[in-house]
Amino acid sequence: MKYNKVEALLKLKDMNISDFARHLNVSRQQISNKKKNDTFRADELIQLAELTNTNLSFTDKETGKIIMSFDINDVQKGT
Repeated sequence: MKYNKVEALLKLKDMNISDFARHLNVSRQQISNKKKNDTFRADELIQLAELTNTNLSFTDKETGKIIMSFDINDVQKGT
């Protein structure tokens, strides 16, 4: 499920899964395995946001206000 949104975001930014794999410093096969098992981690999604110059955020459904955003500083070094 998450993979469809990951792929859609990459396409909107004229990128592909290979670009994401390079950014994560993993193989394209590892990304394919994440797709198959639906196992994207939060830190990988934060890195996806960094790659695509977007934000990963929680938004209040009632007000539309962003409550919390994550950025690359939230990713532990070495991951």
